[in-house]
Amino acid sequence: MIGAVAPASGVVATLRQGCARFVRGLRRRVAPGSAERAVSDTPMRHLLAGPPLAVAERRARDLLLRMLSGKQRREFELCGYFSVEAPGRGRFWILPWRSLNVVEPVTGDCYCGMPEGRLPVYDLMLAQKLLLENDPQHFFSVANRHPNFALHPRNTRPAVSTR
Repeated sequence: MIGAVAPASGVVATLRQGCARFVRGLRRRVAPGSAERAVSDTPMRHLLAGPPLAVAERRARDLLLRMLSGKQRREFELCGYFSVEAPGRGRFWILPWRSLNVVEPVTGDCYCGMPEGRLPVYDLMLAQKLLLENDPQHFFSVANRHPNFALHPRNTRPAVSTR
């Protein structure tokens, strides 16, 4: 196809690795007994205000798992994210991050559609899933779009020629 942008396999692999690290951290936080553990040893401690949010994360994860289809649940348990088919827009990945977590794998475009207030990341993922599947036009009208962000993140510099 002329003009089509194919994601570099290295970028997709890096994105998946970063997502896997984040998911492992979330799983440790929402594991049974984690509410009693100190939050100061977690990398995302600023997002957790203590045990009540750990309990909320666990409950939100349970709700998300109940709402996912069998295929989405398997993908989520294996990879830490899941795919959603948005009618008329194609396939999107929903990652367990608070911002820029809806990714179009073909173009690398990232979307940030986050409600106001502080809520568990799994509730955010569920809200985005429901919007993308049922009212994608509304999701894309309110979400911020960052073109090619997954392929060319802002914090990386282009290679400098040494000629």
